[in-house]
Amino acid sequence: MTKPKGGRGKRAPYSTKLMRVPLPMKNQVKELVERYQTYLSSGGDALNPSMLLGDCESINKYAGSKLKGGRGKKAPYTAKLMRVPVPLANQVNSLVERYLGYISWGGNPAEPESLLGEVKRINSLSKPINKLNKDVNKFDLTQTEKENKTVNNLENQSVNDLADSKTEQILEVINKWELKVAQVSSSSPRWHFVRKMLAELQEVLGKEERC
Repeated sequence: MTKPKGGRGKRAPYSTKLMRVPLPMKNQVKELVERYQTYLSSGGDALNPSMLLGDCESINKYAGSKLKGGRGKKAPYTAKLMRVPVPLANQVNSLVERYLGYISWGGNPAEPESLLGEVKRINSLSKPINKLNKDVNKFDLTQTEKENKTVNNLENQSVNDLADSKTEQILEVINKWELKVAQVSSSSPRWHFVRKMLAELQEVLGKEERC
């Protein structure tokens, strides 16, 4: 799972608190916290996270059942303190309730089955992000194609035809293609022609000014 990048000087976008959880559920609570971190790395709201517990009938039945307690009755498990993100506290409580319901249904308290459930919404932001990236790439490709077509059109034009245009138009062509040439690698053979054309255009412009 993807986790938010941390390190010295970087602070998590949430506070934490100690919670008492059944020891056999320690690993599942850790996995729930990892889901939360993955959710954050996908651009999720740190303070109001989406439901990260899976919703399925086989697990939901446990949530409606409670383990009978009372004076003189001891829980069939030990508990430990774990530090969890505060925004995730309610979901940790829900997970513990599933565990208690699981025991009331006759489940093994020492080795509980996975009560997290499958969640497809953790990376719900990945689809629009991927679509945005595709749109950006498509835009860049379209721009490149347009530039290539412009270069091809310029290659098919003769320098003499360009020299017949007005001085302002020649200056616009020179300024435009000087900027383009500065943005690409000097090893490109296509741009080598453009440089030659620019040099000839400058020479033509110089002749017009001398006339």
